[in-house]
Amino acid sequence: MNYIKLDQYLSFTAQPKLTQVTMKKIKLIPSSVKEQQKIAPIISNADELVKKQEINRSKPETLKKGLMQQPLTGKIRVKD
Repeated sequence: MNYIKLDQYLSFTAQPKLTQVTMKKIKLIPSSVKEQQKIAPIISNADELVKKQEINRSKPETLKKGLMQQPLTGKIRVKD
């Protein structure tokens, strides 16, 4: 889509707008299989990075919940 001139598809009001109906009229040429094969590992790597980030974000929360449960269940005693 970087190389398609969209001006002809925009409805010009105060803000140019591209509606869903208009977008469906735009003809896209799919990438070649060779290009798709080059793109696939990049997308897979990005997915893996996102998954790792989600896991890393959840670790502190999981640790906190576990630590909060220990005093409540009596596994850890708090000194007076």
